[in-house]
Amino acid sequence: MGSCYSNQNPQTTTTSSLKVEGFKDLIRSWWQGIEVRGSASFRLSEKLKELKQKLKVWNREEFGNLESNKEAAIQQVEY
Repeated sequence: MGSCYSNQNPQTTTTSSLKVEGFKDLIRSWWQGIEVRGSASFRLSEKLKELKQKLKVWNREEFGNLESNKEAAIQQVEY
């Protein structure tokens, strides 16, 4: 079966992210800065969507492409 998700293990991303100093504070500040009007379930849904987008950008900026980085490191070790 095909999947629309990346091959990256989300658990690995989460574990790596939690080790970054200030990560929890960053998430908290983003969450508190997102303003949405509507029912509680709508606000939660919209805030989670926006938080997901912010996390994608942050992860790319903080860690880059992990698969490419891993391959480059392996090539350096092999040569």
